[in-house]
Amino acid sequence: EGEGLSIPVRFRGREIGVVRGVGGEGKSIEALAEAASLVLEKEAELESLASALTESYEELTLLYRTVEAMGATLDEAELYRLALEKISEIAQCEGMDVVLKDGEARGRYVRGRSFLTPELVKLALEKGRSFLIEDISRLPEPPPTLNKEKHISLILAPITAKGSRGEEISFGVAGLMREGRAFSSSELKLVTSLLEILGAFLSNLKLSKEMREMEKVRHELELAARIHSSLLPPSPPSVPGLDIAAKCIPALQVGGDYYGYIQTGRGDLGIVVADVSGHGIGAAFLMASLRSIFRSEAYRAESPEIALAKANRLLFEDLGDSGLYATLFYAVWRKDERIILYSSAGHNPPLLFRPSKGLFLRLSEGGLPLGLLPSQDYPCGRAELRPGDILILFTDGLVEARNPKGEFFGEKRLQSLLRSLSSLKAEEILEGVISEVRDFISGAEQKDDITIVVIKAVE
Repeated sequence: EGEGLSIPVRFRGREIGVVRGVGGEGKSIEALAEAASLVLEKEAELESLASALTESYEELTLLYRTVEAMGATLDEAELYRLALEKISEIAQCEGMDVVLKDGEARGRYVRGRSFLTPELVKLALEKGRSFLIEDISRLPEPPPTLNKEKHISLILAPITAKGSRGEEISFGVAGLMREGRAFSSSELKLVTSLLEILGAFLSNLKLSKEMREMEKVRHELELAARIHSSLLPPSPPSVPGLDIAAKCIPALQVGGDYYGYIQTGRGDLGIVVADVSGHGIGAAFLMASLRSIFRSEAYRAESPEIALAKANRLLFEDLGDSGLYATLFYAVWRKDERIILYSSAGHNPPLLFRPSKGLFLRLSEGGLPLGLLPSQDYPCGRAELRPGDILILFTDGLVEARNPKGEFFGEKRLQSLLRSLSSLKAEEILEGVISEVRDFISGAEQKDDITIVVIKAVE
């Protein structure tokens, strides 16, 4: 028998046992000891890997449940509440504090303790990324709500997301705090991922809200347009001595332009053009109210001045101190005398063109817009309409139409245009004016409704 031999078995640098044998089996004993050490190392690696996989699985399960919970709500406050609950649970922290960028009192959500000072919020926004503070005692000004004598670590991170146009949207700053065990770099990565998911959900909520608001505005504009269109006359009346054409071109934001024809109690034809303040559904309803009031008063009134005075009083009672008002021009055609009686309530003065003399008259007799004061006088003017004369009524959308350079269409351009179109019929004059205005605007946005009524005196 040979001399006995002992070979140590090592594991992670420590001797944990020996392999003994007879001296003649030295190489085999060494190999066996090495094999035993290797098996132990591999077994330990497998255990570590299994533990890591189990931890990763649990982490992924928590992440999945968190994302599922946050994605199930369409309420912003509930989303923040869920985020604080789930992220605090995953990160195993004592407190989570979120300060929204608006800085209002309602713009803060807290779980546990609040600790985000203005200085910490500013620091997080300036860095623009998540980061660790291993011990608050190292801060120049530790949060007064936390005990700096204790080992407290923080994670600070801005809550951001990409907008629909690729821009970065900042919602605020999140902070997590833990006492005792410091946050690790892997926990920082995990929290960063969760806050990125929160930012994405917040961005989706913001976009969804904007889309709902846009849909609401679109619906209101469509309704306003339908109301507006239903209140305009389908065609001009056939009147001895007059050739009439009219059109309203609504802007993208429906305004409150109105024109109409009224048969008065004594059988005369009344012609009205009005423009109420505001845009959208409110302007459409105000126009409808004005139309109803004025048609009723104009039918009974003996003259335009009486019709405007009564309509003003009734409209003022309806509007109160709302600040809304309407401009209006009203003319009554006395066919037997071939004259118009008219009065204006703060409206753009119509132009009366006499081609035989090459003269323009501005019909400006009247008073203030309707609805501003409870009592107002509206003096009445009169003008003769001779064959060939052209009277054009319009709203401010015509003369205030702008081209891409910001220049106004203006009254002088309108006068020059009427001179060149004076030999044509009313419908042709109307189309000529509209065509010229559209060419002038030349792709610029139409800011206001454009309403035009062309009246040409004929034999």
